[in-house]
Amino acid sequence: MRALWQRLARRVDGLALRERVLLLVVVLVVTVLAVDFLWLSPTQQALHAEQARIEQLEGQRVALQARLQDLARREAEDPEAGSRARLQELREEIARLDEQLHERTLQFVSPNRMASVLEDLIVGSEGLTLVSMRSEPARALPLPAREESLPAIYRHGLAMELRGDYLALLGYLRRVEAMPWGLFWEGLEVRADADTPSRFVIRVFTLSMEEDWIGV
Repeated sequence: MRALWQRLARRVDGLALRERVLLLVVVLVVTVLAVDFLWLSPTQQALHAEQARIEQLEGQRVALQARLQDLARREAEDPEAGSRARLQELREEIARLDEQLHERTLQFVSPNRMASVLEDLIVGSEGLTLVSMRSEPARALPLPAREESLPAIYRHGLAMELRGDYLALLGYLRRVEAMPWGLFWEGLEVRADADTPSRFVIRVFTLSMEEDWIGV
């Protein structure tokens, strides 16, 4: 295998500069397409599934809360209406939904820890260096028009510029996805030429019920 790589390296070195640039462009295109097919698309699917589950729980909670308020109003108007037991049942159902929502959001890394977690992963990534990192404004994910009354889910993102080789980048992305906390990435941008290490820009983000964000 090593001999094969050496032969390939000699053949690349023997190419004219224009041919080397064209070869680099082809390699970059194939790499980006492979990353999108193998990692980015499944990541987006996982994100949409998680968002849908949180929205479902929030929708159930809003509906139960509305029923609770309606029963509480009736109980206040007519204490003999026999609504007290049902009021307690609704409160218990809402408490269970609150617990489920809390458990769902616990799986996401908190925004104020996000930068340090990603930096720690870089330290263990041979062949990859962090060039810069900046936070992006938190923004609420869009909800269907019929569910505008639901509490907002906020997306907290970081734009990272990395320098290194493709295999190191793919290894880093695999480690990001394998973390026990919910981290998602998207928008891989490649900046490279024939004579310098490649640079990659990716956006990593998490979800939160809180709007507060960090400064990086």
